[in-house]
Amino acid sequence: MDQLQRVVRLLHDVLGPGLIGAYLHGSSVLGGLRAASDLDVLAVSRRSMDDRERKALLGGLSEVSGLTAGTRPVELTVVVRSEVRPWRFPPTGDFLYGEWLRAGFHAHGPLSRNRCRTWPC
Repeated sequence: MDQLQRVVRLLHDVLGPGLIGAYLHGSSVLGGLRAASDLDVLAVSRRSMDDRERKALLGGLSEVSGLTAGTRPVELTVVVRSEVRPWRFPPTGDFLYGEWLRAGFHAHGPLSRNRCRTWPC
């Protein structure tokens, strides 16, 4: 729970009043959480993030997500409410983080919204 609280605190710190909510989903709430399972978090924002916010979110996630003992990988998806309500498929993501993307993020940084045209971004 401490790790989840750190993720939510990070989202609040980066998005401030733009954060509508953060929702735990996936195996954590469906009863299938295993030792190597990640924490799946969906965040809904009022607006798209700018590059500074993306970098801050990436930096914070690099500290709270991992594959070490006592730390689960975090998969964070951020969507902008107006892009998913009413629902459209495929959804437009504003930010996606997962451990499988870590090396690319550290090599190239987070994608800006105008560089991200497809899901996931």
